[in-house]
Amino acid sequence: MRILILPICLLFCLSLFASDTDTIFLYDNSKAKIAAFHDGKILSPYSNSILYTVKGNIVFTGNSDSKDNILYTIDSRDIFSKSKSEVLNKSSDSTIISVRKGRVYMGDGNDESSLMGYISKSANIIQIKNFKNELLGYTNSVDINPAETFMAFSFLSSKYSIGTITKARVDSVAKQAGSSGQVLGRVKARWSGDPLSEWIWDGKILRPRFVGDIYYEWVFDGEIVKPRWQHHIYEEWTWDGESIKPLWAQTPEYEYIWNGRLLKPYWPANGKMEFILEDGMISPYLGSPRGEEWIIEGNVPLPLIFIIALGIAYR
Repeated sequence: MRILILPICLLFCLSLFASDTDTIFLYDNSKAKIAAFHDGKILSPYSNSILYTVKGNIVFTGNSDSKDNILYTIDSRDIFSKSKSEVLNKSSDSTIISVRKGRVYMGDGNDESSLMGYISKSANIIQIKNFKNELLGYTNSVDINPAETFMAFSFLSSKYSIGTITKARVDSVAKQAGSSGQVLGRVKARWSGDPLSEWIWDGKILRPRFVGDIYYEWVFDGEIVKPRWQHHIYEEWTWDGESIKPLWAQTPEYEYIWNGRLLKPYWPANGKMEFILEDGMISPYLGSPRGEEWIIEGNVPLPLIFIIALGIAYR
């Protein structure tokens, strides 16, 4: 009997060990376990009760993959790519959150007011941060799919009230804007008195404040910057959160890289074409004539600031 008991006990212990090593845990910033991911199930880390089931890119409530239990549908192959990823509601007709290159936005937003936080991946862990770039939590492995990654963000967002904080910020910006057509932000030359020295953004259209010509109006959908009227593909630019470049050609000399502080040519290096954005002003990094310094007020998407500083908006 003893001979049989020992192997059985050994196998049981090994099975528990294997199960634990196959489980990925989500921790908050105090290193407390928040959730566990194992074999398509999202569990409470202590009771092992099944909270959600993940099948492909669909998240279900509880231990079920029934259509009636659908919670979210995730439209994503890689949340760290340039393509937009989305978390859709049960009927897939409304975007709850969207992600571009790891930047998480409320709804289908694309500006700083709707930014909820960041998801980043290193060799061994996935980190989740708030919009201030402060750590909320992390997983102890990168081996989770997009749906599970979104759920990890959802757990931490709920714990730290990120959704509530972001909505309050979005509502505040909307309140400041008032009715449609009100100014959300402006970019203006620090010294110049030229009619094109001040641009205003109403959330939909960028236009010169003192010039009524619709030829100078630009629109931005979160990815593409283009003239509102009389445009063609050669005037469209793409923005992925880290670079702005022509949509119509893979031409490195027209591409600019953004590192969070400096905007600079991708290739070739040219210090005279580098811009620094700090303290509410964008200006050439190596110094400039007075007319090349621009003051930013309110909420203006970064690519719109860049096309003004680079002279693209004047075309």
